[in-house]
Amino acid sequence: MLDTAIYDPYSPKSVAEIVGNTELWKELHNAIQTHKSSHIVLTGPAGCGKSLFLRLALSEFPTLVIDCTANFGLRDVRESIRIFARGSRTVDGKHRWVIFEHADALTSDAQAFLRRMLETTSSSTRIVFECRDAGAISEPIHSRSTIVS
Repeated sequence: MLDTAIYDPYSPKSVAEIVGNTELWKELHNAIQTHKSSHIVLTGPAGCGKSLFLRLALSEFPTLVIDCTANFGLRDVRESIRIFARGSRTVDGKHRWVIFEHADALTSDAQAFLRRMLETTSSSTRIVFECRDAGAISEPIHSRSTIVS
């Protein structure tokens, strides 16, 4: 990741330091920290800070990150996702988070698998679909998530 401190010492170290969309990031971060967030479809153009925000906002939570450009069908990682998502909340009540980066690359079969997961694991796990085009995400996922643009 080129936006880490190793490569860029000026990269934000907290959500409050992100420049641009400040109110949006602050509001979403507050919902995540207070456990009031539902599943999220996070959309926006490349470079707007989606991945940076998620990395900073979820740094204190158990998180599984899946790059969908390499795993668009999720065939090789489905069992890992299922096991992680079915785990319980942390001792201090924090949700587990699964982030699907570039989720607009997911196949319809993979999205059907994830739709069922949204329903069965929502008591302990939140799922984020990070993508450029929200239209590539199926309607059943949209109806079970908060859409943030």
